[in-house]
Amino acid sequence: MEKVVIGRVRKTHGVKGHFKVISFSGEYKHFLGLKSITIRLKGRDKDYQVEEVKPFSSEVLMKLVGIDSPEVARSLATGEILVTQDLAAPLKKGEVY
Repeated sequence: MEKVVIGRVRKTHGVKGHFKVISFSGEYKHFLGLKSITIRLKGRDKDYQVEEVKPFSSEVLMKLVGIDSPEVARSLATGEILVTQDLAAPLKKGEVY
């Protein structure tokens, strides 16, 4: 299934490897159920397992398996977050990805 970009890694949060996410749709609910994602950074795609996603203010915080420090999380900053289209925010009538 085709993957679509749903957001971007913003910046780190805390000391355990969490990072803030900006949603391109403006909605965040669909992030809460993600089990895996792809991050595209500098033209390369890498798959990750999602360890935790939790609401934070008007955004979400995300933690990936194996990303356990702010330094490593910072290396993902500006990366695009991709998922299969069925996991992206539902489209309203007339909207397209």
